Amino acid sequence: LPFGVPSDPLFAARSSQHSNAFFDYALPHGIRRFKQGVGRLIRSKDDFGTIICTDNRIISKNYGEEFLNCLPGYTYKQSNSSDLTKYINDWLSNHV
Repeated sequence: LPFGVPSDPLFAARSSQHSNAFFDYALPHGIRRFKQGVGRLIRSKDDFGTIICTDNRIISKNYGEEFLNCLPGYTYKQSNSSDLTKYINDWLSNHV
């Protein structure tokens, strides 16, 4: 997940302006960067694709759902790599 580096001077300075730096600054900033990254891949209503997030914090941390909720109209699938490969191939076959 695209969180800023706490030791980065700019990130540290901006974080220090908040009483709860993680939830008030780092989390919203990370969610915005995540959504922007997806937006660079899916640019129009005609675009489609698969985004794989291998960072388990998206499902193991209480804030992970906020990352998933920033993406409109997504389908969430958790699986091992071989099952996921088959799922993606089937999904792409139905969308091409």
